Amino acid sequence: MIETLAAETATLQNVYAPLPFKVHMIFCVIATLLYITQFIRKGSCHYLTLMIAIDLTIVTQFTTKSFVIGMLFGAEIALLAATAFISHRFAKKQKALENAGEKSETAQKEDEE
Repeated sequence: MIETLAAETATLQNVYAPLPFKVHMIFCVIATLLYITQFIRKGSCHYLTLMIAIDLTIVTQFTTKSFVIGMLFGAEIALLAATAFISHRFAKKQKALENAGEKSETAQKEDEE
């Protein structure tokens, strides 16, 4: 009976980290590679802030102290809010560039006629 209890407690998962450590680490590595690639391709910093937010979740594998989890929660909220703000600004900038390109194409067509 004690062996069964010991085996169950050895396999209990952290409440804050539902994934086992190896799977969580693989997820973080894949997310990091993906977001770095997107940052290089598109040049927007919101990919980096999202990458940092995802990578910070690895802290939950090492500690369950409520103060640390609370600080992590606050950091995640701040990073996600920053990501939304930066992404919105990036989208507006892209749309303005697209509209400027369309206007210059229209002006060129009118000049040709």
